[in-house]
Amino acid sequence: MTRIFRLATEGTSVEIVGPRWSGRTEILRRVRQLYDQAGLTAIVVRGVGDRLPLEAIRAALPLQPQGNTVAPAASPSALVARFAAVKPSAILIDDGDQLDDASWVVIEQVHKSLGTAVLGGTLQRPSKGPGDHALIRFAHPVVRVSLSELSLETVHDLLEDHLGGAVAPSLSGRIHTKSAGIPGFAIAIADAALGEGHIRKHGAVWIDGPDLWSSDLNGAFEALLLSYDVEVREAVETLALAGAVDLLTARALIGQPMIETLEQNALVRVFSTQRQTLIAVSPPGLGDYFSHRPLSAHRLRIVEKITETLAVQSPAAAPSVELHLNIAPEPRGRFLRAPLELPLVARMFTESYKIESAAAHHEWEATRSVASAIRVLNYHLTGAHDAALVDQVLCDTDLGQATDREELTFRYLHSRWILSHGGSADAAKAALRTDRELFAHTAALDALLYAIGMELDELSPDYESTLAPLAEAPGTDGDIARLVLAYGHILSSRAAEALPLLEQRPADTDRMLAAQYDVAKGLAFYGCGRLADAAEWAASHVEKGIADIERMSLAGHSYVAVIALASLGRFDETMDAARVVLSASVTGASLLFPTDRATMYTLAIVAMRMGRNTAAEGLLERADTLDQRGDAVPFGNKGVTTAAATSANGDRPKAAATYLATADALAARGYRLAADGATMLSLIAEFDPAVAETFRPRAEVIGGRLYAAYLDGRLASMQADPDGLVRAARMLRAEHAGDEALRFFTQAITIYRDSGDEAHSAEIRAEVRSLLAGDDSMGSWSGSRSAANVGLTSREAEIVQYVASGLGNSDIADRFGISIRTVETHLRNIRKKTGVVQREDIAGFGFDGTRR
Repeated sequence: MTRIFRLATEGTSVEIVGPRWSGRTEILRRVRQLYDQAGLTAIVVRGVGDRLPLEAIRAALPLQPQGNTVAPAASPSALVARFAAVKPSAILIDDGDQLDDASWVVIEQVHKSLGTAVLGGTLQRPSKGPGDHALIRFAHPVVRVSLSELSLETVHDLLEDHLGGAVAPSLSGRIHTKSAGIPGFAIAIADAALGEGHIRKHGAVWIDGPDLWSSDLNGAFEALLLSYDVEVREAVETLALAGAVDLLTARALIGQPMIETLEQNALVRVFSTQRQTLIAVSPPGLGDYFSHRPLSAHRLRIVEKITETLAVQSPAAAPSVELHLNIAPEPRGRFLRAPLELPLVARMFTESYKIESAAAHHEWEATRSVASAIRVLNYHLTGAHDAALVDQVLCDTDLGQATDREELTFRYLHSRWILSHGGSADAAKAALRTDRELFAHTAALDALLYAIGMELDELSPDYESTLAPLAEAPGTDGDIARLVLAYGHILSSRAAEALPLLEQRPADTDRMLAAQYDVAKGLAFYGCGRLADAAEWAASHVEKGIADIERMSLAGHSYVAVIALASLGRFDETMDAARVVLSASVTGASLLFPTDRATMYTLAIVAMRMGRNTAAEGLLERADTLDQRGDAVPFGNKGVTTAAATSANGDRPKAAATYLATADALAARGYRLAADGATMLSLIAEFDPAVAETFRPRAEVIGGRLYAAYLDGRLASMQADPDGLVRAARMLRAEHAGDEALRFFTQAITIYRDSGDEAHSAEIRAEVRSLLAGDDSMGSWSGSRSAANVGLTSREAEIVQYVASGLGNSDIADRFGISIRTVETHLRNIRKKTGVVQREDIAGFGFDGTRR
């Protein structure tokens, strides 16, 4: 706002272009306030399409003084004369695309005759060329400001400012999904949900309930659709009710010309998964709006058309027609190779879950078959669930007609359901046992029974002697026993021995078991210290999980990605890796060793290390809603988050002691890999040379050169050895651990500078700028990296640039549309990560290579 105001007061006109509810009107309102505060006159003209010509101008101008007997001016020239009498400093046009041509003529004459700056807010339409923008045609000079959808991180900041407190990431993720990052809709959804009691404060954190919809949102969505004709509104309703569909199906539903019309008006988005290109309404909250409308003959006709089309539509049979659509994805993240339209993908998962779980239950009601019961259990273990419905399925499904393989799967899922709701080990084991004589899969049942003890009690030192003979069994029994044995090796920090077992992966025909093997393999890579391999493996399977809408696989591989990227020090990417899981409320309770709580705990630890304590609080709140255990897997024990919170509050010695106590307790239960992770965290919190020396061999097993370099750097830091710090930083940089490399580099700079060695200080500052600019040659898994995401988050990196440009905190806040408090939080995080204190030192990390 400050920049726009400054441009206008210097005589430059500004066109503000954005989609509906993008904040154009709010920006003009705030600019108007700046004019009022400066004692300057700004006239606001509001475009309303159905008004008489020049009516908008007459309504905007001040009333004639009392006693003036001259009739109100009606002609364009008379209106220009009235403008000249007022001598406004600026004309602010809201909804310029709705302003009549005659009013534009008057504004053009005022601009050219008086030199008055014009600030116009207009609706963004993809089909409009430069000549279609009235302001650009006549104003000189003119600057165009484009408003785009906000990122998830920015929506989170916006909601925290608006609600005045910490917001759970699941709440901001769901609102970001429904609003597509459009700020006006995000605020409207939050306010409506707050009014209905769908969001509430739990402690210091705003959390979400099962449903965010409120009838108060009807007005917002009706206003969005009001200006469109009946055909356009019906096409939007059709796609909203159909959900995300492939382009050929969309063409069959509404026709190619209408698809292009909707795209030109930003009412749909085209996005790609790994396997197909899909189209969906935007913002996705339109789906909620139409699904909550009353049943009518009109609705039944549309649903009938959708049903008929989906029943007969086949991409193979459809004619090959080139679709002229502008597929323009947002800048891709570093974690996934393909662009990710997060709101649409999350909506796709949510819609798919509702439809498929309802269809599975309908099938079960009709058949009471074991196969349909397995489908119901699978869905309810991977998302929002109806406990009464699941209990009915468990009680009323007759296993008498089941095959042995069906009974095995049903009993496994039954036991997972019990454990996911806090049930006892004895109850879960009882659900697994069968009374059937000559049951074909007794070895598999024995292995699964043993796994429950591994998960809830301890990993006995003799696990291998128990499981290895079972793993020799043929077929399904051997497949399941090998998986349990592989987990035993992984959890006891013998992950290298697990990989050969996992290479004997079952065929994809057994999708659930094959997916379990894939998740275990990613965790084995992590346990071997092959962190980059773990991240690459997880990235490919997350993409596949998104493409196939595989919820259990997505949950498990997102966890592997989170712990691998966090261990690599790639904190921004760590948060990226879990965005779909958080936004779509995906869970993995059907995994052999569930990871949902460990995912939340790891994200909370990362958020604390990034200085985002309010986000961490929200993640911990979500973790506490999960009844499943997680002690056996890395970062699944609550002791690690307790220690992390202690560290974030400044008591690092106590935090280190808590980490070590947690590690000892985990090791005593045989969870060596989880214990090693806790020990490493203790050294990060408070470096103890004696502990580091003892732990170093284990550190090299689970973290390779990366962890060894980190320990070397911490020792060099304690000894104030700048050369040792630089060596460690360069090794970390080679291992793509930019955050810690940056920290050690900046410490070395300070030591060199304080000792008067300005030459070495300047050399390392240049190396830091190269690191921040993303000059490293990265592995294929991480994709192209922007400067904004090596060491610092994208927002933090932008703030460094603005600080280097000499902007103050209030100006930076205006640039981003956030509060000064949020800017100060970002600066605190930058100081914490880089080790610098003074503002001029932050400015010294500008990416253009100059020291300011």
